[in-house]
Amino acid sequence: MSLIMLFDTLPRLEQPVIERGLHVSGGVGQAVQLSAEFVENGNLHAIVGFGEHRLRLVGFDLPAPGSAVEQAIDCAPWPQGAKQPLRSHRAHVLVAYLDGSADPTEQLIAVLRLAATFGDSGLLGVVDSAAWNCIPAHALGDIARPDMLDVCRRALPVGICTGFVKFFKGQDEVWFCSKGLHRWGVGDFALLGKLSQAQETTELFGALFDYVRESRAVLGPGHTAQFGNLQLRFDRVTEYAEFLQGPLGTLVVSRHD
Repeated sequence: MSLIMLFDTLPRLEQPVIERGLHVSGGVGQAVQLSAEFVENGNLHAIVGFGEHRLRLVGFDLPAPGSAVEQAIDCAPWPQGAKQPLRSHRAHVLVAYLDGSADPTEQLIAVLRLAATFGDSGLLGVVDSAAWNCIPAHALGDIARPDMLDVCRRALPVGICTGFVKFFKGQDEVWFCSKGLHRWGVGDFALLGKLSQAQETTELFGALFDYVRESRAVLGPGHTAQFGNLQLRFDRVTEYAEFLQGPLGTLVVSRHD
């Protein structure tokens, strides 16, 4: 579980600042442990421990590789004005979860909480390459509130903690696709629809994700499921596999009233 933090310049690591930030997002129960060193060329390496979690920070005083951030920034559903500062970043820090919890949700929350502590240290935003997603700094502060994190623990919001991307097939058709569900052992979902169906498709993907994660149901091509008034059918990806296919596979969802 990892994210990339984007900055104009590499931040300083200060234990009191990290500790104050973590208290805002729910507290830590004990003092934050910080072990940091800078190598000769100015790059950063540190281990941060709080609660049961240990995370690694590796920073570079240069932009992140385009292959690691451009796709995620382009596909994220934020306004272009909110994403432009991320595109213009000049330094980056990788935050990677090391150990402490085996629960992917708690790992993600720990990474988000640590990233949010850099909100007053020049953070421009974070990129989640595995989920084709990014979060501008101002939004990360809202997500890292204790009440929002509790919402994530109960039902992980698709499109915020995971990716929800749109690929335009034509003037009137859009492929909606989830990204990053593989972290919880769940394959991704895709649906061909109209742009006006984005919100209901997000909710449908979220419901399917929660159902598979909680019931450990195995869905495959040719299977059907009843969701409320909808009869769903699942099929293989037959086009645009380079965009739609996820690490654990992707099922195309079709809906029938």
